[in-house]
Amino acid sequence: MRAAACRRTKRHLALVPSPRAAPDPAHELLLRASADGDAPAMYNLASQAAERGDVREKERWSRASAEAGHPEGAYSLGLLSSERGDLQEGETWYRAAAEGQHPNAMFNLGLLLRERGDFDGAEHWYGRAAATGDAQAAQNLVLLRRRRHRR
Repeated sequence: MRAAACRRTKRHLALVPSPRAAPDPAHELLLRASADGDAPAMYNLASQAAERGDVREKERWSRASAEAGHPEGAYSLGLLSSERGDLQEGETWYRAAAEGQHPNAMFNLGLLLRERGDFDGAEHWYGRAAATGDAQAAQNLVLLRRRRHRR
């Protein structure tokens, strides 16, 4: 009987109401906390959206958390903006996250500034990222300094 049910056409399946997923209590708590201005809750909602593959919701909640001062949300927006090719907005959000002590944002901001030719800015942010223990940032800092001293 189960095998026969699987062979129904889409037309027949459309007539059967789809079961609604039970409300997720944790998700509901995050929504309530977010409504109260809880930036980490907003970022957690962005993470849940990312897990579902919902980029629009991820961006919406990342923006809300970033605007509420959460560095992880700002970093997420920096990534999203950069992936879209909007490097100016990417820089804005990476800078906000970096100033909030986010090591990956410090590194990415250094990369972006180096590519733009702002070697002083790149050196600053690579140095800050290296100070957090980021070995790749330390290596980039050394290479950048060598290159600058050859000129």
